[in-house]
Amino acid sequence: MKKQIQSLLLISIFLGMSANLLLAIPPNISKTFYNTYLEALENSPFSKNKSFEKRAYIASGTIKEGARQVSPGARDKKSLPPTGYFVNIDQPSINLANQTAVSFTISDAEVGATFNYTFTSDGVGGGGSGGSGGTVSGSGTITATEQQITGIDLTSLDDGTVTLMLTLTSGGETGDPVTDNETKDTVEPEGYTVSIDQNLINSTNEDEVSFTFDNAEVGASYNYTFTSSGGAGSVSNTGFINSLTEQVTGIDLSTLADGIITLSVTLTDIGNNTGDPADDTVTKDATAPTGYTVSIDQNPINASNENEVSFTFAGAEVGSNYDYTFTSSGGGGSVTGSGTINTATDQITNIDLSSLADGTITLTVTLTDTNNNTGDEATDTAIKDTVAPAGYSVTIDQSLIVVANEEAVS
Repeated sequence: MKKQIQSLLLISIFLGMSANLLLAIPPNISKTFYNTYLEALENSPFSKNKSFEKRAYIASGTIKEGARQVSPGARDKKSLPPTGYFVNIDQPSINLANQTAVSFTISDAEVGATFNYTFTSDGVGGGGSGGSGGTVSGSGTITATEQQITGIDLTSLDDGTVTLMLTLTSGGETGDPVTDNETKDTVEPEGYTVSIDQNLINSTNEDEVSFTFDNAEVGASYNYTFTSSGGAGSVSNTGFINSLTEQVTGIDLSTLADGIITLSVTLTDIGNNTGDPADDTVTKDATAPTGYTVSIDQNPINASNENEVSFTFAGAEVGSNYDYTFTSSGGGGSVTGSGTINTATDQITNIDLSSLADGTITLTVTLTDTNNNTGDEATDTAIKDTVAPAGYSVTIDQSLIVVANEEAVS
């Protein structure tokens, strides 16, 4: 029987070390043999080796000895600790928005085992949003091979590198600790301002608007939105800060209605913390004067009035500036002038066109409002003829006018 036990022990050790298998003991062996085998296995040099599990059971259920039954689970068992599990913090970073609801996932876990976890931070003081150091710990039972643990509040930990350490325990044996790390940053960008670079947004610059930061956090991302008190939606975009005084250019606000334009900008740092909005406003008036006409008051223009020509507006925008130009089809350059509209029917007088040649005179006028929007050209024409007839002569047909012909002179 000793040789049988030795052989069986060698087989047990071989199977345990190579494949962590259970050894089936034939049901017809004696209780003495069975107990002797277990004692030999327990006292073997490999009994301290945790690379295999030493377990025996009876293939048919029990071993009978008289009235006593020995069941397969009747002896004490030694269990190996859980192995092969790992853990991941679910959040790519821990920030002001998620620090009260952190979670992690355990993978390849042993169902029924107990987990114990601890969060720590390498930050020292100044814990961002109220951190004061210390640890955050918890425990529970594994119910699935992949299990998520949620709702963990890490507010008490300082900003810095947060380390999660976790162990699994089963059958009184605790596995090796597994860890994961993430950065905690709960300090949002602050102290930055923005200013719209254009003092006025009009038809000449509405598609090339820009704004400039002051004291921006380098490396943060920006998110801006322009809106108008006149409605018509919004214009938004994002980007990254490369300097404290970053300028964002080439913004097209032509889709926004005239009114008070409001710019709102936030910065979000690499820890995904978003600062308070920074704002600025400016007026948009991109509507040029429309509906006005002009008429030259003299037609024709001749030698007697060419230095006192005038024209009159209809429907002019009060407060806008006018620019006029007179030209002639006969040449002679141009005559120009400008001024400010005081009434919708302003008359512009005392214009000297004596320098223009005779021909068709064309008047061209534009109005530009106070926000530098220029309306379409308004025009009118008149004839200029200042050359008197010349080279003609006359002869009195009667060589002598007497009583007889005085009433029929020619």
